[in-house]
Amino acid sequence: MDTVSIGKIVKPHGVRGEVKILSSSDFIMERLKKNAVVILCKNGKKEEKKVLSARMHQQMALAKLEGIESMDDAEVWRDAEVLVDKKSIPNLKDGFYFFQLKGLNVYSQKNEFIGVVSEIVETYANNNLRIKKTDGSECLVPYVEAFIKEVNLEENKIIIQVIEGLL
Repeated sequence: MDTVSIGKIVKPHGVRGEVKILSSSDFIMERLKKNAVVILCKNGKKEEKKVLSARMHQQMALAKLEGIESMDDAEVWRDAEVLVDKKSIPNLKDGFYFFQLKGLNVYSQKNEFIGVVSEIVETYANNNLRIKKTDGSECLVPYVEAFIKEVNLEENKIIIQVIEGLL
Protein backbone atom coordinates (compact mmCIF):
# COMPACT_ATOMS: atom_id res chain seq x y z
CA MET A 1 0.00 0.00 0.00
CA ASP A 2 1.34 3.41 -0.99
CA THR A 3 0.78 5.81 1.92
CA VAL A 4 1.22 9.47 2.70
CA SER A 5 1.78 11.04 6.12
CA ILE A 6 -0.94 13.39 7.36
CA GLY A 7 0.54 14.10 10.78
CA LYS A 8 1.97 12.87 14.04
CA ILE A 9 0.31 12.02 17.34
CA VAL A 10 1.87 14.37 19.87
CA LYS A 11 0.03 13.21 22.99
CA PRO A 12 -3.21 11.86 24.47
CA HIS A 13 -6.04 14.31 25.06
CA GLY A 14 -8.31 13.69 28.02
CA VAL A 15 -9.14 10.37 29.67
CA ARG A 16 -11.35 8.83 26.96
CA GLY A 17 -8.62 7.97 24.48
CA GLU A 18 -8.58 10.95 22.13
CA VAL A 19 -5.23 11.71 20.50
CA LYS A 20 -3.84 15.11 19.60
CA ILE A 21 -2.43 15.19 16.05
CA LEU A 22 0.02 17.75 14.66
CA SER A 23 -1.03 17.98 11.03
CA SER A 24 1.30 17.79 8.05
CA SER A 25 -1.64 17.63 5.65
CA ASP A 26 -3.19 20.46 3.70
CA PHE A 27 -6.67 18.95 4.35
CA ILE A 28 -6.43 17.29 7.77
CA MET A 29 -10.16 17.26 8.55
CA GLU A 30 -10.90 15.71 5.14
CA ARG A 31 -8.48 12.88 6.03
CA LEU A 32 -10.05 12.42 9.50
CA LYS A 33 -13.69 12.16 8.41
CA LYS A 34 -15.85 9.74 10.38
CA ASN A 35 -15.23 6.12 9.30
CA ALA A 36 -12.04 7.01 7.38
CA VAL A 37 -9.18 4.58 7.93
CA VAL A 38 -5.78 5.79 9.11
CA ILE A 39 -2.61 3.82 9.69
CA LEU A 40 -0.64 4.47 12.85
CA CYS A 41 3.08 3.75 12.52
CA LYS A 42 5.50 3.65 15.45
CA ASN A 43 8.79 1.77 15.83
CA GLY A 44 8.05 -0.37 12.78
CA LYS A 45 4.62 -1.37 14.11
CA LYS A 46 1.68 -0.43 11.86
CA GLU A 47 -1.96 -0.65 12.80
CA GLU A 48 -5.08 0.44 10.94
CA LYS A 49 -7.66 2.42 12.91
CA LYS A 50 -11.10 3.68 11.93
CA VAL A 51 -11.80 7.33 12.76
CA LEU A 52 -14.80 7.56 15.09
CA SER A 53 -14.75 11.36 15.37
CA ALA A 54 -12.42 14.32 14.87
CA ARG A 55 -12.38 18.04 15.57
CA MET A 56 -9.95 20.94 15.57
CA HIS A 57 -8.70 22.34 18.89
CA GLN A 58 -6.00 25.02 19.25
CA GLN A 59 -4.60 24.41 15.74
CA MET A 60 -4.33 20.65 16.31
CA ALA A 61 -6.65 17.84 15.31
CA LEU A 62 -8.22 15.80 18.09
CA ALA A 63 -9.31 12.34 16.98
CA LYS A 64 -11.09 9.44 18.59
CA LEU A 65 -9.85 6.25 16.93
CA GLU A 66 -11.33 2.77 17.13
CA GLY A 67 -9.65 0.62 19.76
CA ILE A 68 -8.12 3.49 21.71
CA GLU A 69 -10.37 3.70 24.73
CA SER A 70 -8.26 5.31 27.47
CA MET A 71 -5.44 7.75 28.11
CA ASP A 72 -3.11 4.75 28.56
CA ASP A 73 -4.17 3.30 25.19
CA ALA A 74 -3.52 6.69 23.58
CA GLU A 75 -0.13 7.05 25.29
CA VAL A 76 1.06 3.88 23.49
CA TRP A 77 0.72 5.81 20.20
CA ARG A 78 2.52 9.00 21.32
CA ASP A 79 4.92 10.09 18.53
CA ALA A 80 3.29 7.72 16.01
CA GLU A 81 3.07 8.86 12.42
CA VAL A 82 -0.47 9.01 11.03
CA LEU A 83 -0.72 7.74 7.45
CA VAL A 84 -3.46 7.31 4.87
CA ASP A 85 -3.61 5.28 1.68
CA LYS A 86 -2.89 7.56 -1.30
CA LYS A 87 -5.76 5.91 -3.17
CA SER A 88 -8.19 7.31 -0.58
CA ILE A 89 -7.23 10.88 -1.48
CA PRO A 90 -9.37 12.35 -4.27
CA ASN A 91 -7.73 14.26 -7.11
CA LEU A 92 -8.00 18.03 -7.02
CA LYS A 93 -9.76 19.80 -9.89
CA ASP A 94 -7.17 22.58 -9.79
CA GLY A 95 -3.75 22.50 -8.17
CA PHE A 96 -1.77 19.84 -6.36
CA TYR A 97 -1.41 18.39 -2.89
CA PHE A 98 1.79 19.17 -1.02
CA PHE A 99 2.86 15.51 -1.05
CA GLN A 100 2.64 15.52 -4.86
CA LEU A 101 5.09 18.44 -5.11
CA LYS A 102 7.73 17.04 -2.73
CA GLY A 103 10.53 15.33 -4.61
CA LEU A 104 9.82 16.97 -7.97
CA ASN A 105 12.79 18.17 -10.01
CA VAL A 106 12.90 21.93 -10.56
CA TYR A 107 14.05 23.46 -13.84
CA SER A 108 14.32 27.00 -15.17
CA GLN A 109 12.41 28.00 -18.30
CA LYS A 110 15.73 27.53 -20.12
CA ASN A 111 15.63 23.85 -19.02
CA GLU A 112 18.52 24.27 -16.54
CA PHE A 113 18.27 21.86 -13.59
CA ILE A 114 18.04 23.80 -10.32
CA GLY A 115 17.32 21.17 -7.68
CA VAL A 116 14.61 19.15 -5.96
CA VAL A 117 11.59 20.27 -3.90
CA SER A 118 12.34 19.15 -0.33
CA GLU A 119 9.43 20.80 1.49
CA ILE A 120 6.45 23.09 1.14
CA VAL A 121 6.59 25.98 3.61
CA GLU A 122 3.26 27.55 4.51
CA THR A 123 3.11 31.27 5.29
CA TYR A 124 0.24 33.70 5.65
CA ALA A 125 1.01 35.35 2.32
CA ASN A 126 1.52 32.23 0.18
CA ASN A 127 3.10 28.81 0.15
CA ASN A 128 6.75 28.43 -0.79
CA LEU A 129 8.73 25.58 -2.31
CA ARG A 130 11.97 24.82 -0.45
CA ILE A 131 14.38 23.67 -3.13
CA LYS A 132 17.57 21.78 -2.36
CA LYS A 133 19.91 23.01 -5.08
CA THR A 134 22.62 21.01 -6.81
CA ASP A 135 25.34 22.76 -4.77
CA GLY A 136 23.67 21.63 -1.51
CA SER A 137 22.25 25.03 -0.60
CA GLU A 138 18.54 25.73 -0.31
CA CYS A 139 16.22 28.45 -1.54
CA LEU A 140 12.54 29.32 -1.23
CA VAL A 141 10.44 29.97 -4.31
CA PRO A 142 6.94 31.38 -3.84
CA TYR A 143 4.30 28.97 -5.12
CA VAL A 144 2.51 31.64 -7.15
CA GLU A 145 1.70 31.97 -10.83
CA ALA A 146 4.42 34.57 -11.37
CA PHE A 147 7.14 31.98 -10.60
CA ILE A 148 5.57 28.55 -11.15
CA LYS A 149 5.13 28.15 -14.89
CA GLU A 150 4.39 24.42 -15.13
CA VAL A 151 3.91 21.42 -12.86
CA ASN A 152 4.12 18.07 -14.64
CA LEU A 153 3.65 15.09 -12.31
CA GLU A 154 4.12 12.55 -15.11
CA GLU A 155 7.58 13.95 -15.88
CA ASN A 156 8.36 14.60 -12.17
CA LYS A 157 9.09 18.21 -13.09
CA ILE A 158 8.36 21.83 -12.14
CA ILE A 159 9.39 24.70 -14.40
CA ILE A 160 9.93 28.06 -12.71
CA GLN A 161 10.56 31.62 -13.87
CA VAL A 162 13.96 32.63 -12.52
CA ILE A 163 14.53 36.29 -11.77
CA GLU A 164 17.63 37.96 -10.40
CA GLY A 165 18.02 37.30 -6.68
CA LEU A 166 15.48 34.48 -6.54
CA LEU A 167 17.97 31.64 -6.20
